[in-house]
Amino acid sequence: MVVAKLRNYFVTGLVILLPVVVTFTIFWNIFLKVDSFLGGLITRYTGYEIPGLGFVAMVIVISFVGLFASNLIGRRLISLGEWILVKIPLVNKMYVGVKQIASVLLAKKRTVFQRAVLLEYPRPGVYSVAFVTNEGDGPYPVGDGKKLITLFLPTTPNPTSGFLLILPLEDTVPLNMTVEDAIKLVISGGSVLPKEIAPESTGS
Repeated sequence: MVVAKLRNYFVTGLVILLPVVVTFTIFWNIFLKVDSFLGGLITRYTGYEIPGLGFVAMVIVISFVGLFASNLIGRRLISLGEWILVKIPLVNKMYVGVKQIASVLLAKKRTVFQRAVLLEYPRPGVYSVAFVTNEGDGPYPVGDGKKLITLFLPTTPNPTSGFLLILPLEDTVPLNMTVEDAIKLVISGGSVLPKEIAPESTGS
């Protein structure tokens, strides 16, 4: 009995601390690398070594680039630079891909996943959780008059990989849960359930 309680306490503590430790470790390593690179450059030219100065310098540089891009001359110069990058083979594919991802992830007024739905996948009678990414009318030569939507079907436990699906809205079942709860459901393999998981009425 005592051993079982101690084991439960240990597992509970591990579940609480592990995400904190992993998150802190990742950000700490990023901080050290950035601070070491930029801080080393500053120390080389000034002779002063101040811990954290490199990271502060990075924040200042990024903010300055944002300020520069907010005026007409800055926008034109950045557009010229982008035009040059797009003309370079291989580099253009990488640059455009990274820019699109960054624009989606960092946009203030846009969310990647609009809502969570159920759909029959991979066969009839088996349901999977998917996320609506676009409900606008796309240039799809199918549908037969039906409203088509774009879905992202994530894999478990890694929701960053998955499948792009385009299907009629009526083939999906809206879920009565937030996107955050649905992501937790996917990552946990179904072990973390939101309070309300009942589907709403089928879309039409």
